Amino acid sequence: MNPKRRILLINKKFQFKVAFFVVSWMLAFMAFFPTIVKGVIDSLIQNISRKLDAETLKAISMAQDEVSRLQSDIERTLLIFLILMTFVMFLIALFLSHRIAGPVYRVQSALTRWSKGTVEQNIKLRQYDHFKELADAYNVAAAEMHRVRAKNQEIGQKLERLSQELEPRHKTQIQDVIGELQWPGKKL
Repeated sequence: MNPKRRILLINKKFQFKVAFFVVSWMLAFMAFFPTIVKGVIDSLIQNISRKLDAETLKAISMAQDEVSRLQSDIERTLLIFLILMTFVMFLIALFLSHRIAGPVYRVQSALTRWSKGTVEQNIKLRQYDHFKELADAYNVAAAEMHRVRAKNQEIGQKLERLSQELEPRHKTQIQDVIGELQWPGKKL
């Protein structure tokens, strides 16, 4: 099985949910950013104003329109930055959720096949995927299931040989026990 996945959206509902969650929190934190920048600019202007003489203060007040325009430019730039960062964070969240959704999908698919009687020997995940411990636990359980299945098959074969030597009444009872040893969908 090729461990490299080519499809980014393994579980669209889950991955978009994670992406929107991450972007929502990022937007919530970034909403305060323009306010902080505005406060820093206002604080700088006040500090500079205290150190200047009356004539310079008069010139500064006359340039208030220029300062307002500069402040609007900064706010517009921050808004553009916020929109770009939102898009980038959305893509990053999709990529990170892919590292979660892919392994969960593989384990879920393997468990579904297991419930139908096909136990895969090994689930392999990519190097940076999450939930490697879950895949390892599945692999241990699958190996144990193969061991138990082989042992059951061995016991079933022994019982089959013994039943050939018994009376028909006991033979039926042993055939029933052999049937109980069989895995759903698989004959020994």
